[in-house]
Amino acid sequence: MSLDNELPNIHEIDLLELVQFTSQLSDGDSVSESAYFQLDELLRQVREIARDELSAEGRWRQFKELFYNEWQFTINQDDYFSIESNNLFYFLETRNGNNALSTILVYHLLNLLELEPQIIDFPGPFVLQVDGINGIKIDPLTGKEMPRRLLEGLVRGHLGDHIRLSDEHLEIATIKNVKKRFLVSLKQACLLDEEYDVALLLSELLLTLLPKDPNIIMERGFILQQLDYATGAMEDFSYFVEQCPEHPNSDVLKVHIDKLKDQAIIMH
Repeated sequence: MSLDNELPNIHEIDLLELVQFTSQLSDGDSVSESAYFQLDELLRQVREIARDELSAEGRWRQFKELFYNEWQFTINQDDYFSIESNNLFYFLETRNGNNALSTILVYHLLNLLELEPQIIDFPGPFVLQVDGINGIKIDPLTGKEMPRRLLEGLVRGHLGDHIRLSDEHLEIATIKNVKKRFLVSLKQACLLDEEYDVALLLSELLLTLLPKDPNIIMERGFILQQLDYATGAMEDFSYFVEQCPEHPNSDVLKVHIDKLKDQAIIMH
């Protein structure tokens, strides 16, 4: 089953283009003109700040006022892991999103302001580092600075109370890894909502980014199984077993493979 013609070049598109594409995938034809207008208007206002304000500190102050106070972007606490919380157009219309989505949008906007943002590959939520403002670290959902003691508390909460914050936890993420983390998060949301067609497209995007990754291929097998593509599921499970024979999942997958042999169909 080839989906290549339906997918963008994951290596060439930037982060904002990626979330626009995935948001159209999950929304289908329901994206309103209002959402596109909201994005255009936000970009226009940020470019206006970039044009009129000479100092980096001034651009940062005006951006915080615009994004967090005037537009009132915030976290969707009631539905943090849903498809909607990963949807750029939903975010623009409701002002509610999650960490990954707000990170990508704020990162793009701060680049327009030439504030040299970097995304930290932090355990759990992303953190933004603004090199143009003395390398301050901020929560992209609030714009608030995150001091070291707060970052250490978050690390201990995610990795265990015995862990202490180190330089390893503050490494700058590659764009490739940001794309991976966002796609994995959205794919899991699609699986929870049983949106298997969209989850399959996201798996194909991930495999374009990380070819032959056994775990992504195994997960694609489960999606194909849900979509009644027994042959494809069997092939994906077999690949994982071959690549990771000692993995605990391999024994379970062998049982799935035996059952799928009787259900195999030719996929077109």
